[in-house]
Amino acid sequence: MIKGSKSSPELRAKLSLAHKGKRTSPETKAKLRETTRLTWTNQETRNARSNGIRAAKCVPGVKEHMSKVLREAFKRPDAKRHQQIAAAERAARPGVKETKSKCMKAVWSDPDYRQNVRESIKHAKNLPESKQKTSASMKIIANRPEQRDRVSKQSKERWSNPEFKKQRIVAMSGQNSPNWRGGLSFEPYCPKFNNEFKERVRVFFDRRCLLCGKEEIDNGKRLSVHHCDYDKEVCCNDRPPIFAAVCCRHNTLANHDRERWRLIFHRIIEEVYGGKCYYTKEEFYNLPEPH
Repeated sequence: MIKGSKSSPELRAKLSLAHKGKRTSPETKAKLRETTRLTWTNQETRNARSNGIRAAKCVPGVKEHMSKVLREAFKRPDAKRHQQIAAAERAARPGVKETKSKCMKAVWSDPDYRQNVRESIKHAKNLPESKQKTSASMKIIANRPEQRDRVSKQSKERWSNPEFKKQRIVAMSGQNSPNWRGGLSFEPYCPKFNNEFKERVRVFFDRRCLLCGKEEIDNGKRLSVHHCDYDKEVCCNDRPPIFAAVCCRHNTLANHDRERWRLIFHRIIEEVYGGKCYYTKEEFYNLPEPH
């Protein structure tokens, strides 16, 4: 055979046609598995393979070609089902789960590998096409009651485990939290921002969430009084005090993408309430008694 002919499109097509529709015997599968296992237990082989893949992906056009080939392969009706069956067969073999777990722990113990994965995920998430795909997928899931129920059930099962809850709390506390702002939560509020003032804000908005209209009785507890400018010293400094009564859900959401929510709160309060967001003491104590 001429060197390099194995990679020619014509020969690959002939080999594919010859093997198409034929099932590999259990004995052959076992031999292939054993050969693969012995090959990959060699650290030098794994390193060489990994380095080769990295080098190939750096060549212009290779990464795109690999992606195109995989997309075309998975367009076949039987491809996905075949992958699922193969994955189930692998998982059912004794020791596969333990071996895979051991290998993944060894890989993730490398700080450089973890850092590379984090940077790759951050870069991918910020791409416009990635955001569009994620948004479309989440909308499909949200429109399927069975999917919502399944996700809700899985989440409840995970959070009912005390160990899982403890691990998540530790992992997302303090500087590990994506909402970490250098310890601002430990700073005190202005003394004028007291319970009596909060009640004046809640009553001004008729004890309904400014964003969704949920009543306080349906919220399960008193509505949160949100600082629209995220400044704890408001009421004690020269900044105009802008507050909003919000439900638990929107109080949590408003702590992400703060600049966007700040603009939303300001616009609603300016356009709907004329820039006012609470009763003065005189107005509050002169209100008619509720029936």
